Formats: sequence, C-alpha cells, structure tokens
Amino acid sequence: MAHVLVIGGSGMLANTSRWLLEQGHQVSVVGRSEEKIRAIAEEKELAHLLYPIVVNYRNHKEFQEKVTAVAHQLGLAEKVIAWVHQPEEAVIDIVCKEALTSHGSFFHIVGSHSDAAALRTTTPVPETVDYHLIQLGFMIEQERSRWLTHVEISKGVIEAIRKKEQRKTIGVVEPWERRP
Repeated sequence: MAHVLVIGGSGMLANTSRWLLEQGHQVSVVGRSEEKIRAIAEEKELAHLLYPIVVNYRNHKEFQEKVTAVAHQLGLAEKVIAWVHQPEEAVIDIVCKEALTSHGSFFHIVGSHSDAAALRTTTPVPETVDYHLIQLGFMIEQERSRWLTHVEISKGVIEAIRKKEQRKTIGVVEPWERRP
C-alpha cells in the first residue's frame, strides 16, 4: 500500500483523493477543513486509508510539523500531488525534504497564469524526484469560455497520474484573451 500526499485534496482535488483511496493507497490530505477531508472517505467507506492533515500550508512551521509526523507514521510518500498557490516554494521544499521519497513522483498543479516553462527550473524539487507539471486552463465552448469544473480538473489529474505524463495542460491556456 503506497502512501500518497495530496495538498489541496479536499477541494477541487477531492475526486482525485477519492480515486487514490479507491486504488488502495494510504492518502494523506492537506486541507484547512477536517470536515471536508473526512467527507472524501465517508462517501466510499474508505476512512481507514485516509489521514487528514488539517493545516494551512502557509503556516510553514505547523505545516512542516504535521507533514513530518504523518511521514513518520506512514512512511515517506511515494507520490505527492500538490495544488500550491505561487509563490510557495517553501511548501514544496518542506514536502520534498520531509515527506517524499528521494525517488518519488511530484505532480505539481499550477494555474493558467503560471509560466510553465520557467517552473521546472525554479521549483525546488530534487533531480532524483520524477517531476510532473499539470497546468490548469479553461474551456472554450462555441463563443463562450469558462473555468474548469472540479470534475474536469480531477479527471485530468488522474489521467496525468495514470499515464505518468511529464507535462499536461487541462483545458487550454491560449488564446489568453479568451479566458473567462
């Protein structure tokens, strides 16, 4: 049973967290609401595989303490799926040093405005870690555009995990002037 750490896994990534649980993984979910985190597993009766980490990751000291404690309990994560608002390099650094195996996989989810080309060289992920970049975009439907739904985001993230895609864009990021 692999340990997977999901940062932001109780909101738009809730379906991703649920899918990981259904695959039999031990899933640590970082979020600010224990109620929302626990709701992920209660729907599918997978609570015994879910490990809530209730913390605001911007409180780096508390985040580091809680992530380290779960890594001691479950072992280092083999995968990290991280929706971390930029700039939060300190959060990524903490995860890579305290919670991820040295040869694990890091799935970094970023917004449509992010400079995807620059992120690989500026994100503090060790070279031994398999880095994957998932950029969220928007959808263009006929004459209108809209942001991605949580279902579309999770579906795209799950596909990137399954296929081990190094770079994935969910939706489109161009033309920029068409964004919602």
